[in-house]
Amino acid sequence: MTAAKSLTICTVSFGHGALIELNLQLARAQNPQFDTQAVWQIADNAPIKSEQRIVLADPSVVISTGACDTSQGASHHHALALNALVGAVDTRFLLVLDPDFYLLMPNWIERVLGHMQAHQLAFFGAPWHPRYNRNYRYFPAVHCMFVDLERVERDALDFRPRLDLIEPPLSHRTGWLDRLPFLWRRKRVAWDTGVQVHARFAETTRAQCVTPVFRQSSEAPVGFKTRLIEALLPDAYCYTPKRKGSYTERGFCESGACPHPLPALWEETLWDNEPFGLHVRRSYAAHGRNENDEWRTLLGALDSLTARGRKAGLTR
Repeated sequence: MTAAKSLTICTVSFGHGALIELNLQLARAQNPQFDTQAVWQIADNAPIKSEQRIVLADPSVVISTGACDTSQGASHHHALALNALVGAVDTRFLLVLDPDFYLLMPNWIERVLGHMQAHQLAFFGAPWHPRYNRNYRYFPAVHCMFVDLERVERDALDFRPRLDLIEPPLSHRTGWLDRLPFLWRRKRVAWDTGVQVHARFAETTRAQCVTPVFRQSSEAPVGFKTRLIEALLPDAYCYTPKRKGSYTERGFCESGACPHPLPALWEETLWDNEPFGLHVRRSYAAHGRNENDEWRTLLGALDSLTARGRKAGLTR
């Protein structure tokens, strides 16, 4: 079924049918040859016979039953389903994509895959947003991770988290910095979905990230004392990424791509100063938020950010 196609998109859902359906509409609008380029594999982690199960009939979408083991938490549940999806991929390129991560660039399939081949990249995508300062940096996260399976062994991709890393006992901490409680609370100890992929491949393969928008001046103001401390500490102990160019404060609104500011927790990413992706964080299911208002905001943002989205008439 996928032999003639170049890309398999893998997504895990738990009540995300509406988000995925909108994402599929946008992907088709942005990639006129989508149905000949890609297949979308979805693992449905919602319980059998649940109202949260996906109902979507589409020739480019394959829906399977996800993982059943919920004993170790949502991240482990998600990763088990993702591992099963990735194990069945038979295209050269893989895209691991969250249901609520929307790719915005015209012809992004052709552009990203061509860029990866031209630059011999094994991984490409969006990193963890800098506000999640305990997660790994400078490497694509599972929200949006492209993988060239000619450069990475498919069976070596294990997305399971490492729950044992969250708070190891003092006796297991190496190095004198880790033994200081003040610094240990600062240290980045990534454990969530994708951490094993990062650990195995970040230092041994070529990877590239798009640029997250991090308005530090308003989102996480840093005082003089913190700046002084972080100037002396290694990156692993710093709240703000130290690598030059790893984030920007100028996002969609500042560049004129979107006329109105987006909700504070929605994550914007740029590639070559163009809008690349929008991650709709903590929405729809969050307590006390208005789902209809957020849908209107999301559709308006996609309308502003994607000319083909306007032409396609994206709907809920």
